[in-house]
Amino acid sequence: MFDNLIFSVYDSAKDIYLAPFLSMSTKEAKRFIYQQLKQSPDSLLSMYRHQYHLKQIGNFNSRTAKVTDNLTKDLGTLNNLFVEQQTELLEEQEKEQAKLEAFELSRKKASNG
Repeated sequence: MFDNLIFSVYDSAKDIYLAPFLSMSTKEAKRFIYQQLKQSPDSLLSMYRHQYHLKQIGNFNSRTAKVTDNLTKDLGTLNNLFVEQQTELLEEQEKEQAKLEAFELSRKKASNG
């Protein structure tokens, strides 16, 4: 069993891969990249996110140190990833707001009735 996935950002303009990083899941890797883009809006990654792709490039087993690199899975441009993550966050916020409003409404009904 592999403990970590190996990811890299591919620069399509230069045709190179940036330094790889490990993550426990694809979702976690996407969240990490999203945070990097949010924290550094003036970075090349942020300014040219349509030219960069997040790719899963392998697996790493931390017990055996075995690296399996026989796959390259394109997870999309950083621009698409950014929009996807922002949409998910907004949807989560809307759900939480709806729950809060429903709770407040039930409290009002309980205190009036």
